[in-house]
Amino acid sequence: IRQQPSVLLFLFLSLSLRRTHIIPISRMVQKAFIEVSADGQSMGRLDLVLYDDSVPRTVKNFVTLLEQPTGRGYLESTFHRIIPNFMAQGGDFTKGDGTGGRSIYGEKFEDENFIHSHSKRGMLSMANAGRNTNGSQFFITFRPTSHLDGKHVVFGHVDLSQASCAKTMDALENAPVDRDTDRPLTMLRISKCGVVGGGSDGNDGDGVGVEDDGNEIDLDGDEDEEQAENSSNKADEKKQQEEEEEKEEDPEQSSLVQSSKNIKSTALQQRIRNLKLKMNQAKQLNKQAVVKEGERLGSVEGMSKAKQRQLRQDKRLMQE
Repeated sequence: IRQQPSVLLFLFLSLSLRRTHIIPISRMVQKAFIEVSADGQSMGRLDLVLYDDSVPRTVKNFVTLLEQPTGRGYLESTFHRIIPNFMAQGGDFTKGDGTGGRSIYGEKFEDENFIHSHSKRGMLSMANAGRNTNGSQFFITFRPTSHLDGKHVVFGHVDLSQASCAKTMDALENAPVDRDTDRPLTMLRISKCGVVGGGSDGNDGDGVGVEDDGNEIDLDGDEDEEQAENSSNKADEKKQQEEEEEKEEDPEQSSLVQSSKNIKSTALQQRIRNLKLKMNQAKQLNKQAVVKEGERLGSVEGMSKAKQRQLRQDKRLMQE
């Protein structure tokens, strides 16, 4: 009878261990790459350094999508938005226009952290429509964008120490775009992508990879048993949080969209000022013309009135 608690404890621990989802230790994902083409012509390659030590969940999402076939990840997807001196945005492999995409964890997943900042050209960051709305879309900065810090999760950068990568970045930034929509006029497509040493690039390096537990990543949004249990316990809380966030921030007014609008607004204001200046100049010229015309007409009318007065005076003198 005295040993019964120990037996119960042993049974409890055994059952607990059976339910525990043990995640195998993975090799560190350190580098990846994407190759970009414009209407089928190669623009070059971007080598990426990923911050798997500080944002592993975000990096895993990105790397997994790099290794998926066409239609299920980044391969053959496009950069749908280019804003010179700001950023290039891509990763929408479902719709291709910035309204689609999804993560490996479901439709959206939460912001992991904001440890890294948008401190320089070439930073790799998650695009979103507000807090905790990360999917598959990402962007690469063309300059420091500190106003995006704390709003978008930075998870890597382009290795601009390589001249070839710097050249590809220049080509990407200078691609012709529609001024109203920021959409490239040529099809900027990710023609090839993968992790360095992961097999996609033909190298046999040893510093990269993803967790391999024998199970296929479900990109249709199904979660494993542990995630489903946690989601069930927190469903009401998450729904309430999302409702509050929707009230606080309109997804259409995300920081990337707002930054784009600010840039366009500045250009529009400059055009309006130039237009007003031209209008004022035209008004001045028109006013001068009107004055001259008035003076010309005024002199003729003055002579006519003078003649009429003279005739009236002559008539009165004759009557007298």
